Amino acid sequence: RGYITGSGWASYQKDGTVCGIKLPEGLKESDKLPEPIYTPSTKAEIGDHDENISYERSIEVLEKKYPGHGEEYASKIKDATIALYKKCGFNDTQIYMTGDSAGGELYVACGLTDNKHQIRHLFPMYAAIDITDTSKTIYHWQYSDYDMDPTDEPFIRARLNKFIYVNNVIRLLYPGIENVENPLISPVYSHDFSKFPDITIIEAEFDYYLPSNKYFAPKLRQAGKNVDEVFYKGMDHGFLDRSGSCNQSEDLLQLIASEINNN
Repeated sequence: RGYITGSGWASYQKDGTVCGIKLPEGLKESDKLPEPIYTPSTKAEIGDHDENISYERSIEVLEKKYPGHGEEYASKIKDATIALYKKCGFNDTQIYMTGDSAGGELYVACGLTDNKHQIRHLFPMYAAIDITDTSKTIYHWQYSDYDMDPTDEPFIRARLNKFIYVNNVIRLLYPGIENVENPLISPVYSHDFSKFPDITIIEAEFDYYLPSNKYFAPKLRQAGKNVDEVFYKGMDHGFLDRSGSCNQSEDLLQLIASEINNN
């Protein structure tokens, strides 16, 4: 981590530490840290949350899996990740970062800004989430349309149920309003794209927000905007969270880093 955000920020608010590392007092959310820190976590089973752990705890975890090598491997991983972070060499005053429900990793969503801090290129996974009405035809999604392992069906349906839940929350926020089609809710309904930057939209085959992206990208092109779509077959909504264990996530990290360097 080079910034205090996401689960790190939540931990810092509790006791001033992240993964057992004491940080300076008075930091604000998304502040840059004096030096990058190594913040390991466990990888939870599906349905559970990953758990941030201390460096000492990471030694124990690795020792259990690789007897006699826990401390050696933990040290090498820590040194390699911090060195890689520094080697990227981005001008972080021109990088705009956001995150989804998992936090603010670089490869979840980021933008490249100009020297006036205006975003000139954006790399979103969820470019135009429209949660105003899940019954619309652009949200047509049927498990039977896809060739998938039947054992995955409960997991996919659970993801879709989250989508429906968020839709119901929107209805609670706008009681008595039948039509909530508003650009402030989703840029899908915007008619003025003059201030939109160039966009590289990241898409996953089984992402329940994919229809929004597929609907939004042509609208941007019709408005004269440069739009690239990068499609990851076989991936779901959460694949970006799985760096280190998912090749597609690593590939996306490299893609965005390359695009930023080229710009």
